[in-house]
Amino acid sequence: MNLYSADNIRTGIHDFMLGRMFAAFFSFAVNILLVRILVEEDYANYVTLTGLQLTLLLAVSLGLERAVARFASEGAIHWPQDRLVKLLCGALSLRVLLLVLIALILTLTSLSDWLEQAFHLQDWQQVALAFWIYTITFGFYTLLQIMAQCFMLQSSIRTSLSIQWGLRFLLVLAMVLGYGSLNLIEVLWVFALTATMSCLVLIIPIRNHVLCRPTKIDNETSYGYDAHPIVRLAWHNYLEKLSSLPTSAGFLRLLAANVLPTMATASYGFYQMLASVIQRYMPTSMAQGMLEPAVAGRYAAGESTTKLGAILSIVFKVNLIVLAPILAWLAVSGEDFVSLLTGGKYVDTAWVLVLLSFSLVPGSLWQILIAYTNAISRSEILAGTSVLTALWVIPLAWAVKTYPEHGLLLLASAVPLLGTFQAILALVRLKKLGQSCRLDFIGAARVVMAAVLSASLAWLLLYHLELSTQILRIFVSSGVIALSFAILCFQLKVLGNQEIDMLARLSPHLAKFLNFLKHN
Repeated sequence: MNLYSADNIRTGIHDFMLGRMFAAFFSFAVNILLVRILVEEDYANYVTLTGLQLTLLLAVSLGLERAVARFASEGAIHWPQDRLVKLLCGALSLRVLLLVLIALILTLTSLSDWLEQAFHLQDWQQVALAFWIYTITFGFYTLLQIMAQCFMLQSSIRTSLSIQWGLRFLLVLAMVLGYGSLNLIEVLWVFALTATMSCLVLIIPIRNHVLCRPTKIDNETSYGYDAHPIVRLAWHNYLEKLSSLPTSAGFLRLLAANVLPTMATASYGFYQMLASVIQRYMPTSMAQGMLEPAVAGRYAAGESTTKLGAILSIVFKVNLIVLAPILAWLAVSGEDFVSLLTGGKYVDTAWVLVLLSFSLVPGSLWQILIAYTNAISRSEILAGTSVLTALWVIPLAWAVKTYPEHGLLLLASAVPLLGTFQAILALVRLKKLGQSCRLDFIGAARVVMAAVLSASLAWLLLYHLELSTQILRIFVSSGVIALSFAILCFQLKVLGNQEIDMLARLSPHLAKFLNFLKHN
């Protein structure tokens, strides 16, 4: 049986989407609680520590996530049990070993004092243990989740995400209601506990799935005997990750903590969090764990690059159709939205949220290009384009340090610009190699046009109505943008009939609605 058949993917989508939406909702709720309850210094330190965590996980990743997604998905079809076990256990062991080594170095050497001073980390010695336990378990969990996705264990992933974020929200809420306050050390211990429990939930089904594998398979692929393709793909993806480190969210948080005042660091981290929540709801992010192994599995089964490109083009446009009205709404009502969430905090810098959210467009395109290039064994493109993009961070860092009064603007505007530059470089490189992804940019331009027109209409309406309450302005702008955007997308024919048919086959529950969108 083909593990990545259309039927299996369709079956897994329901559990997968529920899990990701559950996690996105409760992670959003947790972060809103934190920004409201934690004092400004604690929240700024929380932003800095999460930035440090993301940076360290990226620095020691070694391309393991991409290698596991690519070859565990193939191994699930073609490899015997012992070979699959070696890949999975080797990746997990290496991840834990590296993180423990980094923790010891940064805790027991003079680098500990440097971290505290460079990033203005208050009470670093007191929070270090909880931080490292959380970082190690979270890094372990990210690999487990990819393995579970390769084996289509979507219900297990949903359960683990429910525990990780649902329990995290309940514990934080209970502590706030019980004690009336919360500090950073308590937050980190809650995060470490829930991350550990999530790991335990995933280990058992992964183990059971692997043990069900036959000990010998007739049509074993050469990848099982030769580690070179695995190491090659991991190395290229690690170079891509390493070279993209200066443009990563975690590194930019650390740069903000090093240069900007506490208030600016806290606001930048908060807006990064909101942008990441929006990103989690995007189809490319929600389906990424399924997309990469599915694309790799289809290509390994003989699917042509033309068909892969057609599938990824639909993913790109659907993602843009979801994202564009959100960006339009933030441009119109972002300030009211931020004020409502924070109780008046960080309202003066709400424009940062709009700029960071615009970076999700090239970011989603980059996710698609990662899945495509890894599937067709052109992972070297990722590293090359990331290196060229990272070079621009040098003048950015100089500008932020030289003009700290404009640091927030420079950081926020650099993110979408660098992301766009990176995606364009990769597309040009693929075209030169004759393996273009062939995305429908004309259809994407129509989606953008619909969003711009919808935002303009909503802004004009709010300007003339002069509504006095935030909630009413948010409600009116949401309704106007949603309705006008839907009508304009239908009139502009942003999805073709063939694309609608493919989406209808993937989701029978939406088939009637999707068929209604067809054009004569």
